[in-house]
Amino acid sequence: MKYIPFKCIITFLFVIFLAGCEKQDMSETANETADSNIYKNIAMLPSVNTFLVSETTPIPSKDRNNSDFFLPSNPNNVNSLLKYNVRAFRIVYNTKNANNIGVKASGTILIPNLTNLSVTTPLPIVSYQHGTSFKDEDVEAIGFQTELYQLASSGFVVLVPDYLGYKESTQIQHPYFINSCSTRNTRDMISAGLEFISDSTYKITSSGKLFLEGYSEGANVTVALLKSLEESPLADLSVIATSASSGAYNLKNQFNFMTATSLSNNNGKAAIAASLMSYMVYGYEKNIANWNNNSFYFKYPYFLESGIPLYLSGSKSNDEVGLSFLYLFDNFNGIYKTVFAPTFINYSYYNPNIGFMKYLTDNTLTNVNWRPNSQLKLFCGNNDDTVPKINTTQLKDKMDSLPHFYDNVTIETTDTDHSSNPAHMFPYSFVWFNLLK
Repeated sequence: MKYIPFKCIITFLFVIFLAGCEKQDMSETANETADSNIYKNIAMLPSVNTFLVSETTPIPSKDRNNSDFFLPSNPNNVNSLLKYNVRAFRIVYNTKNANNIGVKASGTILIPNLTNLSVTTPLPIVSYQHGTSFKDEDVEAIGFQTELYQLASSGFVVLVPDYLGYKESTQIQHPYFINSCSTRNTRDMISAGLEFISDSTYKITSSGKLFLEGYSEGANVTVALLKSLEESPLADLSVIATSASSGAYNLKNQFNFMTATSLSNNNGKAAIAASLMSYMVYGYEKNIANWNNNSFYFKYPYFLESGIPLYLSGSKSNDEVGLSFLYLFDNFNGIYKTVFAPTFINYSYYNPNIGFMKYLTDNTLTNVNWRPNSQLKLFCGNNDDTVPKINTTQLKDKMDSLPHFYDNVTIETTDTDHSSNPAHMFPYSFVWFNLLK
């Protein structure tokens, strides 16, 4: 595969651009007008109540007619469905960490300006789960992606959880690929979002239809969340359809793949793999093992506070983390053997049923005997050398091996790499969700 420049790969979580998709004849036009007023200098809104939402902060809205999310270059079947101005908010809500202790988390909520609609008009909800980010501040920007504004403009309430470890919960090490924790946090974000829109200020009621979408790490969260919501639904909500792109659903195989990549002579790819591996190891250590013994996992001097803990503290951008690991590259041993301690390497590979390897197994979705009842669309790229497409094909094969009455799980593979994989998912999901809402 052609080598992707380091900066492009390491920022794959943010470099999402809207590509053309198959044209569909959708005659609906955006003939409604919306209130063009934009929130400015508004004081913090009062809490809806003290149980879920503890804080709401308005953020400047976007005018559907003047902002960059309504462009002639968009596919017509996207442009034709953009109707409303969008109001954006940051919310803080209550949830629990990996040890079942109450904490606060944060996220973004986008709502259409319903000035011209009846107060009884029900709206569907989209929960979007984002990909891996190293820096706390960067997750907020994810919530303001053009594609998410487009969904809100077409008539969805859009929820984007930060996950634990970011923004409001920055004191917590992100529980990377710990499905039970991410699922609970995201469920609570959805409940908080319902509580938020129920306030008379916004005059929004839920239609009861829930759509899920996720990319990379967020694809894992999305599929795990789908399973949770089908087995234990939130009150008055039903999942209608789910899109997931480029997930590491076989976490054990993904870690082995990254190990091999980190041993390669391609410095850029090795640095990316080692940074993601370290993120997994450090998240496991701080949330599951709770040994607080960095020297067990990392060699000197990388276990010192100026090493791995600093790189993964949430203060470094994706580029800065990647460059930090690139600096560690050893042409003789590779980053893997340079960074990780022999105790951890032996512990990982010769004790598959305990410790870190058990964490990988427990969070491997291809091990789960479950197939969704609702529609699930999986996306992956032939040229993805960050999360290989075999993760996606294995998940579908596993689901297809289980009893089912109709083919509600489909897969679409494109000739894309990891950073550009969502370029097809976003417009496809936009049209699909709108048809089903």
